[in-house]
Amino acid sequence: MKPHRVTLEGNVLLINAPEHLNLEVGTFRREFVVSQILGEHARAEPRSMSSTGSQLLYLRIPSGVEVQSKNPITFVE
Repeated sequence: MKPHRVTLEGNVLLINAPEHLNLEVGTFRREFVVSQILGEHARAEPRSMSSTGSQLLYLRIPSGVEVQSKNPITFVE
């Protein structure tokens, strides 16, 4: 994942988030017959998985600095 881009232009702090990243992962498992021959137990495996993540960016912003971003921002004092 790429990091956020943070730039200061005068008294304006610009925050640009990276584009979302989609990954497609394929998994393989042994067939039931092969597991029987090799003496291993067949395992139940999930057919598909999805996960969403987020990045957090903690900044201490001086008073008088305006924050601008195209992405949603939550301010905590």
